[in-house]
Amino acid sequence: MLKLRTCPRISLIAKTDNQNVSEGQNLILEINLNDGTSPKEYQWLQNDVAIADGNGISGAKTPRLRFDSVRIQHKGNYVCRITDICDVVFNTEAIKIEVTPVIKVFELLTPNHDGKNEVFYIHNIERYPSSSVIVLNRWGNKVYQAAPYKNDWSGDDLPDGVYYYILKIDELNLQKQGGLYISR
Repeated sequence: MLKLRTCPRISLIAKTDNQNVSEGQNLILEINLNDGTSPKEYQWLQNDVAIADGNGISGAKTPRLRFDSVRIQHKGNYVCRITDICDVVFNTEAIKIEVTPVIKVFELLTPNHDGKNEVFYIHNIERYPSSSVIVLNRWGNKVYQAAPYKNDWSGDDLPDGVYYYILKIDELNLQKQGGLYISR
């Protein structure tokens, strides 16, 4: 006696759209099966490579992939590969993740040769070759300018006091300004 097994057609919906997130944010990618079937297996892939749980990622074999803290290396295209009870494999449409590095400006400069805060430091600035920095004194006179900025200005030639910086990063369409304190 021949017994036929019918396999329901799985219909996939990516619940998460393409994402542009800042480094360090939490993120969840999720899919829905809109026909109520229960697949045999889930597997998330990043750029066609299977993902494993660990390093801040969980749910690699579930319909819900979670990032506890997105990192630059998480940038890419994500697909959930689903195997049904008949071993037929389906892929969701790709969900594209863009990750923007966090730009953090350290606003204290202590060029006293103790190895701490020796230069005006901007975290992740090296990723943006179009960056530029202008530093002004309290009267609005330009005392320093660099394009691109390379985390190499010590302010050695300036007296202690409050200065103002203007940071521009064309790739991010960002202009940031703030105070900078030099103290020895």
